[in-house]
Amino acid sequence: MFKQMFKKIFKKKKLPSEERHFVRHPTNIPIEIIQTTNSVQTTNFVQTTNSAQTTNSARTTNSVTNKEYLNNVSLGGLAFQSDILLEKGSLITIRVLVDSPIELTGKVTWCKQCEKHFEIGVKFTGDNKLLRDDMVEEVCQIEMYRKMINTLVADVLYEQWEEYVP
Repeated sequence: MFKQMFKKIFKKKKLPSEERHFVRHPTNIPIEIIQTTNSVQTTNFVQTTNSAQTTNSARTTNSVTNKEYLNNVSLGGLAFQSDILLEKGSLITIRVLVDSPIELTGKVTWCKQCEKHFEIGVKFTGDNKLLRDDMVEEVCQIEMYRKMINTLVADVLYEQWEEYVP
């Protein structure tokens, strides 16, 4: 009994980083978030000849698309900021806006309000692991090229600045 109490009291708490299975890669690449909702519209009417009541229903699909920017991406999911609240558990489609847009599906795993926007975490769903791997690799390459270009531009600007400074 003492041993169980000791374990409860001194149980090691997991840090958020220990719960992650994949490495996060920071980025700010544009994405589109597509929310699709299905609704059923039902119409009731009474036929006068047979006095029978008939119900007609029609299924409609509505989708809303928002343009956002990634905060980070991993092989397991992604995070982004949005002005729109997304409910935890919502299924969404993510279109990563690169040269050949990549479309993935995901499930909202968390949504936190931060001042005037929401931070949203999404876990990838579906079986297309190869597509996810390709997307993460492409995002990482884009970020690598961005850093390289920023360094080159900074070097050129510094050289030009040195020419004008006595």
